[in-house]
Amino acid sequence: MISVIYLEQEQKKKIIGLDENIGGKMTYKEALEKVINSGFAIEHIPIKLIDYDLAKIAVTQNGYAIGYVPEGLIDYKLAKKAVTQNGYAIRYIPIRLIDYKLAKIAVIQNGYAIKYVPVKLIDYNLAKIAVTQKGYYLEYVPVKLIDYNLALIAVTQQGYAIEYVPTKLIDYNLALIAVTQDGYAIKYVPRRLKHLFEMEEK
Repeated sequence: MISVIYLEQEQKKKIIGLDENIGGKMTYKEALEKVINSGFAIEHIPIKLIDYDLAKIAVTQNGYAIGYVPEGLIDYKLAKKAVTQNGYAIRYIPIRLIDYKLAKIAVIQNGYAIKYVPVKLIDYNLAKIAVTQKGYYLEYVPVKLIDYNLALIAVTQQGYAIEYVPTKLIDYNLALIAVTQDGYAIKYVPRRLKHLFEMEEK
């Protein structure tokens, strides 16, 4: 029986014009044409054919393609192009190249990128940018940076983000906003407040 995953992979190859059987015989010109057609095609390009120019074309089209670029070819300019196109690409950027400016570009483009930003680079501003996009990104914010306002932004976006709010910051108002936004959030309301919601139900 042919798996669904196999069929999806074959369909993807057809879309970007690749045939794995000829991968080993591919010329640089052919590789270039594939990458110009789709940045993700770099995934199937033999490593020996990948140079800086080819990598640049790939990540300019799809930042995530940098995950298939040999680390030795990745410099700051290439990293910046990648995260500008797709912030989540920061996941594949060598730590030595990640500075605050690069991290901010990545998080603005995709808040989830904060998960892969070195903790020492995360400040309140970066945390706010991420959490404003999706509340549950609060999970990746250092606890010392979480204040009431940041918590409020998070639970207003997604109620269950209250799970990542320090208990000492949770008051009735914050809990009410969270539970109103998502009933599932009641699971993370402190016991000292939970009885108030039980009384309301009666």
